[in-house]
Amino acid sequence: MGGGLGVPYRLDNDPPPDPAVYGQVIAGAVKHLDLRLVLEPGRLIAANAGDINVRFRELADSLLLGHVRSPLDSGAVLGTHLLMAWQAYEDGQAALGKWDLKEAERNFRAAIQFDPAYIHAYLWLAQTLSWAGEPVASWRSFAITSSGAAMRLGFRERTLALALAH
Repeated sequence: MGGGLGVPYRLDNDPPPDPAVYGQVIAGAVKHLDLRLVLEPGRLIAANAGDINVRFRELADSLLLGHVRSPLDSGAVLGTHLLMAWQAYEDGQAALGKWDLKEAERNFRAAIQFDPAYIHAYLWLAQTLSWAGEPVASWRSFAITSSGAAMRLGFRERTLALALAH
C-alpha cells in the first residue's frame, strides 16, 4: 500500500495520524482478505530527522537563555557548540550592557580563543574596539572575519558586520 503518512512541516499543519493507529485501522479494514499487508510510513519518520539539530539548538537556547532567539535577531542559534565560548560571549554582552568595554573586549577575545570559528564573538569584538576608539587597524580584521561568514549571523548582526568591514 503506498501513499505514506503526511509530514507536518509547519506548526499550523494538522498532525498526521499515529502510525500504530493508522496500521490498526487499515488492518481492521482488510482483515477478512487473504493477503500480507506491508505499510511504509513515507517521509513521516525520516523527514523530521534533519530537523533534529534545529530542535536541539532551540532546546539549548530555551534552557540556557530562557527563550529561543529570533532568526532575524541573532542567528537563531548560540553561534558555537562550546559552552565555555558561549559563556565568555554572554559575559562580553553583559559587560557591554554596563558599558564596560575593557571587560567586554576581554570576554570576546576569550570566546574566540575557546572557539576560533565563533563569528558572533569576532563581530562584537570589532564593534567593542570601535566603540572604545581603538584604531581601525586594530579591529578591522575581526570585522572582516565576521562579515566573511555573515550568513551565519542574523539580519541585524549581518548588517553590522558588513558595515564594520567596509
